[in-house]
Amino acid sequence: MNPLVLPPWRRSVARRFAVTLLAMLPALVMQAWQFDAEWLIRLAVLASAALAFTPVITPALLFTPSPPSPAMGERVGVRGAFPGTAPQHHLRPPDSTDHRTPVSRWHWKNSGSAVLLDALTQATLLAALWPSGSALWPAIAGLIAALLMQRLFGGWSSNPFPPSMLALAVGLMLASGSPVAGTSWSPSETAPVALAWLASGIVLVLLRLRPWRPMLCFALPLALFLIGSDIGTDYWISAAIGTTFIASDRLHLPAHPLGQCLVAALAGLGTAAIWLAGAPAPALAFAWLLFTFLSPWIEQRTLPRPPATISET
Repeated sequence: MNPLVLPPWRRSVARRFAVTLLAMLPALVMQAWQFDAEWLIRLAVLASAALAFTPVITPALLFTPSPPSPAMGERVGVRGAFPGTAPQHHLRPPDSTDHRTPVSRWHWKNSGSAVLLDALTQATLLAALWPSGSALWPAIAGLIAALLMQRLFGGWSSNPFPPSMLALAVGLMLASGSPVAGTSWSPSETAPVALAWLASGIVLVLLRLRPWRPMLCFALPLALFLIGSDIGTDYWISAAIGTTFIASDRLHLPAHPLGQCLVAALAGLGTAAIWLAGAPAPALAFAWLLFTFLSPWIEQRTLPRPPATISET
């Protein structure tokens, strides 16, 4: 589709990431104001780590060298005034006041904003899901590992694993030697925050930035589990974040809607099983990593096959 006929917020990848961050803002403010004031510290530290580490591993995506300017006396090609005319060459006259040299200079690349906004989005999700009161260094190490893994896979368009889930899983494994704190709040405190996260996802669906079918397929198994169990209310927030910003991320889902719904439903069932076994709320990352790993296999079996052609005899 021609980008000019799209709404302004869908005309570039950077704008889509920016709108996603803006959609998170009300839920994040409510979460910090309601009961998790330490989230601001976690966000500042993780966002700083992401913004500082991303240019180190992806300099070619952020900056591009400009072509060297011609030196004095160098032949310069000038296009003809009309299409089809051959370029004319002339010698650039020496100028003692011209200090330009053939040395390349680095300029900001158009995709650089998208790369940094993506890293900031993953850091924000990790800060919202990381257990309050737990050590922060495993989350930082997990975020750096996830961003590096995404770069090794070729960027966000070819990375099979959601970086926030990979960072969360790595952080939990690094923190296995130290206790992972879990906090339970009253339903009156948790419900507004969970509803704010769900409202953020609905806004993205209305803006046609996220699909609604995977969100619903992931939320249904978790809703049945949360209603029929007496676990802590902190699981509600993790379920809301997973529904709105993980299950709806098409970059890590199959191309066909049927495959997207299948992966999301399996991830929802896996998350419910992990939580039922007594795992903490952030353990939903392991379910997502398992079923996004199977996403290419599921995509091969859910994509519609072209109709068979009858060979002429």
